Amino acid sequence: MSSQLPTMLPAVFAFEAAIYLWLSVRVSRASTRSSNNAIAYFLFLIGMMVAGRRFHITPLIRISTE
Repeated sequence: MSSQLPTMLPAVFAFEAAIYLWLSVRVSRASTRSSNNAIAYFLFLIGMMVAGRRFHITPLIRISTE
């Protein structure tokens, strides 16, 4: 299972990032114009952090398994 981890995790992170970004758009569109979009911004930032982790997970796994 650990040998498949470097190939599986980037796909999982990409899927999670897409879900967070989709959810932030849904929350932003569902809120009224006078309300604060802090939740949508927060979800967007979480999505961007997860998307960024997608590109940096493979070197971390290689270092920890050596």
